[in-house]
Amino acid sequence: MEKQVFPGDGPKVRRRPARSDARGRLRRLARRAALAVAGTGLAVVALLGGCALALSGDATGEVLALRGTLGQVRTAAEWSDDESRFRHVELFNHRGEAVTEALLRRPLRLAADHRVLVTYTGAGTGARIFELIPARDDLVLLAVQYPFERPRGRLERLGTVFEVRRAALRTAAGGLLAVDYLERDEALDPARILLLGASVGSVFATLQGALDERIPRVLIVHGGGDLPTLLRVSMEGHVPDWLLPVTVRLARIPTDSFDPVRYVGRIAPRELVVVAARDDRRFPPACVEAFYARAGEPKRLLWTETGHVGNSKADIVAVVLEQITAYLDG
Repeated sequence: MEKQVFPGDGPKVRRRPARSDARGRLRRLARRAALAVAGTGLAVVALLGGCALALSGDATGEVLALRGTLGQVRTAAEWSDDESRFRHVELFNHRGEAVTEALLRRPLRLAADHRVLVTYTGAGTGARIFELIPARDDLVLLAVQYPFERPRGRLERLGTVFEVRRAALRTAAGGLLAVDYLERDEALDPARILLLGASVGSVFATLQGALDERIPRVLIVHGGGDLPTLLRVSMEGHVPDWLLPVTVRLARIPTDSFDPVRYVGRIAPRELVVVAARDDRRFPPACVEAFYARAGEPKRLLWTETGHVGNSKADIVAVVLEQITAYLDG
């Protein structure tokens, strides 16, 4: 006999109101969105952390690999006056990679008892170095240039962090090739070299002094170490106070590898001479003292009662040169 089914028989099925279904879907979507945002945030943090770790280590290996051995030296310009011969050269490594450029001034009649001054000076100095350091028949001058150009468009600015690091590596490697050039093409003895770094150039002079054992003496003028402090000082007034800690942290990612404090101890047992300014806002005395404390012997700290040196401050340059000359002659 067939079973009869009546309305209302069987399990009861409760249907949620349409509004409840919509709220549930919204909650599920919100939860997924929150998880996606959290995942993206963690990925960004991991990426920045990875970049910081990868870019903040010792730069020695990268600098030496980029330097390789000296290859072609291309003369971009050459001229002379009654006293000196000048050359603007491009330095290539053995792989044919253009590393950096340098400016050379050599006396036409070079004194037997001469010095060779290799310099890293302030950014933008260029050929003005020949005016700031007067010509002498007992002085060969070679100025290493900085292979960095400020980005112009917005897209180019996104890569500034990595371009700064790339330029720093090329500068340090170029300094090593510059000594190779002086020895190979100019037949000059590296034992006569005085390596001078002024202002931002002190960073590269310290690094080259640590890596290049041919250099007998390193001279740092109005420079120093303690990179976090230097970055903060350089950004004060240009970056809002609330944004300053984050900006300094980001700026350290491509530059931590070049902190002079890392390398200054490796200059010893060759001589280090530090000339500091009492009223230096770019390299405050505390930064100089932190840098000097990490150096090994022999070392000497001299002070000028001036502000920071610069390529437009001929009076301060004259004071610095007078003090350096007196020390070297003494």
